[in-house]
Amino acid sequence: MWVYNGQKDLEFVPTTHTLKVASCGVMSSVKTGDCTVYRLNGRQDWSLFYVKQGFLYIDGQKLSTGDLYIYPPRITQKYTVYFNDDTLYNYVHFTGEDVEKLFSDLLLDTQKIYNVEHNIVSPFLERLLTVSVSSDQINKLKAEYNLMGLILVLAEKYQAKGDVSMASIISTMHSDLKRPFDANYYAKMLNLSVSRFNHVFKKETGYSPLNYYINLRMETAKSMLKFTNMRICKIAENLGYDDVLYFSKVFKKHLGVSPSKFRQKDKETIT
Repeated sequence: MWVYNGQKDLEFVPTTHTLKVASCGVMSSVKTGDCTVYRLNGRQDWSLFYVKQGFLYIDGQKLSTGDLYIYPPRITQKYTVYFNDDTLYNYVHFTGEDVEKLFSDLLLDTQKIYNVEHNIVSPFLERLLTVSVSSDQINKLKAEYNLMGLILVLAEKYQAKGDVSMASIISTMHSDLKRPFDANYYAKMLNLSVSRFNHVFKKETGYSPLNYYINLRMETAKSMLKFTNMRICKIAENLGYDDVLYFSKVFKKHLGVSPSKFRQKDKETIT
C-alpha cells in the first residue's frame, strides 16, 4: 500500500497488531481456598496474570504483589494460590492477529516475571473489568485499547529500564573481544531471555550472536596479521583464545587458510 505524506508517496504496511479480550476478572484465595489450576495443554488463547496482593505460584515461581506473568497459547499451565496468603490477582484471557509478533516487536518475553507498579496498571485493569463484559462494538474497542495500553506500559518500562539497545550490545562486543562469548550476559543487558535475544539479534544483523562474535574476532585477527608483527599466539590470546591451535583451526575454517599462511600470502601480495 502506498500513501501520500504531504511531500511524496511512501510505502505503508498495514498493522496486524490486534487484540481481543476473551474474558477477565479478579480471583481471591479467600474465596477459592487453597487451589491449584492445572491445564496440561494450556488454553487456546493468551493468559495474563497480575498479582494485586499476596502470592501466586506459577510454574514453580513465586509471584508477589506487583508481579505480572503471560502465558502463550497451548503451553502447559500450572498455578496455585493459598488461603492464608490472602491473594488477589487479575487475569485476562485474550487473542488477536499476530500477538506473538507484537511481543517480539516490543522485546517482551512470555513466561517471565515482570514487576509493574499497581498505580500504572490498575487503571487499565479496572477499565477492562468494566468494558469487557459488554458485547457492543464500542466497548469491544475500549477493551482492546486498554489491553494494548497495559502491554505498552509494560514494554515502555522494561525497554527503558536498562537503557540498552542492540547497537550498544554490538559496541560492547567490539570493545571486548577477549571476553568469552556468553549469550546470557548480553541477554541480561537487554532484559531478554537467551532465546529471545538470539532471535532479535539475528533479525537485526542477519547472524546469530555467536557467529557474529566469531566473525568479528576473525576480521580483527586478519587486521592484526596484516598490519602488525604480533606473534600469532599473542593475537590468539588478545582475542580470547587460550589455545593457539584451536584459534588457528577456527581461523582456517572461516578464511580457508591458517593464520601463518594468511600472513605469508599478504606479505607476498605486498611485495
